[in-house]
Amino acid sequence: MEDAINIRIATPEDYGFLYALHCTTMYDYIEATWGWDEAWQQSHFKEHFQPDANQIIMLNGHDIGRVEVDYKEDRAHIGNIQILPEHQSKGIGSVVILKIIRQAQRQERFVTLQVLKVNPARRFYERLGFVVEGEDDAHFKMKRA
Repeated sequence: MEDAINIRIATPEDYGFLYALHCTTMYDYIEATWGWDEAWQQSHFKEHFQPDANQIIMLNGHDIGRVEVDYKEDRAHIGNIQILPEHQSKGIGSVVILKIIRQAQRQERFVTLQVLKVNPARRFYERLGFVVEGEDDAHFKMKRA
């Protein structure tokens, strides 16, 4: 499986794929948390779109997801990881996150992320060794040493 997964830096041409991915993977959780406002989502996504901050997850040469990692002095923060539903629960997210964890450990950094409280992905992150370090109204803030 690991050999079939590649990562590439996003380009401006990936905008359509990334927005569709956001809608497909996040709609239910955003709707349950704040309500989905399509105009706001489009505007916010466009305003914050930074291709070079996104990495496209590829499986056998096909775009299937994205991961966004922000490297700080002492940590690597996973801002987003989204995988098309038909490719979820197949170990792809684990491969990608474990690579990030290994790289962070080599650099003596810890890894952080946040997950919406309504998103069952929290259990997935806990299986990978993340623990809840805090929370706000909508998110659990998680860390892995």
